[in-house]
Amino acid sequence: MRAAFRRVRLPGLDLAAVILLFALALSGQPGEIAPDTKLDLYVDPWGFLNRALHLWDPQVSWGLLQNQGYGYLFPMGPFFGVTSSILPMWVCQRLWWILLLLTGYLGMRVLLRAMGVASERTLGPSWEARVAVLASLAYAVCPRVVSTVGTISSETLPVVLAPWILAPLVLADRGILGPRRAAALSGLATLCCGGVNAAAVVYALIPAGIWI
Repeated sequence: MRAAFRRVRLPGLDLAAVILLFALALSGQPGEIAPDTKLDLYVDPWGFLNRALHLWDPQVSWGLLQNQGYGYLFPMGPFFGVTSSILPMWVCQRLWWILLLLTGYLGMRVLLRAMGVASERTLGPSWEARVAVLASLAYAVCPRVVSTVGTISSETLPVVLAPWILAPLVLADRGILGPRRAAALSGLATLCCGGVNAAAVVYALIPAGIWI
């Protein structure tokens, strides 16, 4: 995995793709918060996470059973809790969107390099390098991502992390990583998918399962 990261650079094509992703994430109206997933998360992040530790939430309506609240304990909840302590919430939300889009883009770049597409020998302006950048960009802005990133971004997480789950296994198959390290890195990427939607996480594991 370390070798793959060393190969990931940001030449002109990658830089243009990253700028485009930044522009997409920042295209919303400044100062406004999109109704993404749980409104409690934007009103009081730490309070919401504290209530997520309990089955019963007394602060909504006349009280109700928690619905997937535990799924925000990591990584989405702490992200908003930490960033909102120093930045306006609408800025935190845009940073979250940027993080998701970049995770999807860079994850696919790492995966394609692990599979030998646009390797070190083809980092120049070759057609293979261009195709790799375009494919990664297309994955980062695929319909599933752009339709959920601003409305239910907790379900965007497994999509953008799917390449990171598969890449260590590919590198292990190529002899670049040991089996234990590959399993640990793949498991860490799975952990970062969160637990809001178990079905979405299972779908993110399907490519890795097929590869195995």
